[in-house]
Amino acid sequence: MTLQVEEDHGLCGNEIYDAVDLYLQSKISPNTRVLKIGKTGRDTSSSYQFVDSQEFEDVYKGIELKWKFSSISNKQCFELMFDVRHKAVVEGSYIPYVLERLKAMEEETKIVKLLTLARKDGHNIRWQSIKFGKYAATFDTLALDPKLKTSILEDLDRFVKGKEFYQGVGRAWKRGYLLYGPPGTGKSSMIAAIANYLKFHIYDLQLSHLKSDVELRSLLVATANKSILVIEDIDCGLELQDRRSAKTTRSSKYKDQADEPAITLSGLLNFIDGLWSSSICRAKNHHIHY
Repeated sequence: MTLQVEEDHGLCGNEIYDAVDLYLQSKISPNTRVLKIGKTGRDTSSSYQFVDSQEFEDVYKGIELKWKFSSISNKQCFELMFDVRHKAVVEGSYIPYVLERLKAMEEETKIVKLLTLARKDGHNIRWQSIKFGKYAATFDTLALDPKLKTSILEDLDRFVKGKEFYQGVGRAWKRGYLLYGPPGTGKSSMIAAIANYLKFHIYDLQLSHLKSDVELRSLLVATANKSILVIEDIDCGLELQDRRSAKTTRSSKYKDQADEPAITLSGLLNFIDGLWSSSICRAKNHHIHY
């Protein structure tokens, strides 16, 4: 039997794919003949990547398994091959074991990820993650009034500890911040400092990349718990519509798509109001009235 683990799953990455990738990194041995190596400006060290058709053997509870990596037309996946008699053990025990390895490493390293929007083939849009740079701001490096810094940190601590309270009163566990000021005044640095302090991943929502309220809702549902949703330049990033103008206004980029309603202000506010993400940061350059 063969199980395929594709890189993408819905509107975000496939957690099982990430776990398998990390797990098989530990299977690299001196006998491994071919590997790709690379490094980005954000990485502190180089990393290995597998080549097409590369295979690894594994044994779990006496069961022999074979992994194969495939990369075709920029679509990557792992294939897991095993005797069909062991299907229950593989799905019920082996895959969760591989996932636990990923979670243990994330807990140990506390790596913060930045997720941005990427549209594949000009149609489907999804979250795409990258690691935070080692020079990302923290509250230790942020130029901030000491009293204000203490106030913000205390507020964040109260929020993190208050999850049960939010659940008890039937409210979504989330906290919102509105950051405003001219470019270069530290809005993005503040968001990075909050993410590094809480160890929450950041979802950078660029409204101008979206075609409709439907896409917006799908992307928000795909965000993880204990994460930060950032809506940057909310005052000028997109011509948000209220209910009165929603019928007549269209984003010029998608005028030819008459059947695709543009993002509305009411839709955005409603989605944020019922959002599951733990923290929301809205950044703007100028004062704005709704």
